[in-house]
Amino acid sequence: MSISKYETLAKVVELGSLTRAADALGCTQSAVSHTINNLEAELGFSVITRSRAGVKLTADGERIMPSVRGMLNYEEQLRQTASAIRGLDSGTVRIGAFTSVAVHWLPGVIKEFQHDYPNVDLKLLNLSLIHISEPTRRSYI
Repeated sequence: MSISKYETLAKVVELGSLTRAADALGCTQSAVSHTINNLEAELGFSVITRSRAGVKLTADGERIMPSVRGMLNYEEQLRQTASAIRGLDSGTVRIGAFTSVAVHWLPGVIKEFQHDYPNVDLKLLNLSLIHISEPTRRSYI
């Protein structure tokens, strides 16, 4: 199984839409749909339900998401370790914040951080929009 399938699933779940995930991933909606279909075929069960309102995880999809997020986190750690070995400052920092903090406090901090670490990607998550279940409280993607 390719890790890119899990990255695609995580992006679809994060954005709640195949089309928005495709835009964020730089591919077509058809490619995202095809990737999800292949993943579901490999797993042997559906992971999302599609509707006009967007996509939603199935019960089985909810069960696998902590493992998917963990795998993606470990893959990112591997990339960062490899970069550190090569002497590069790169990787991804994920910041979870409520809207008020993200609007009023973080812009200055982010600007300074990006000046000091231009090769590090920042991903900002709005915590007021994310449902955090107890078993996955520490895994934000």
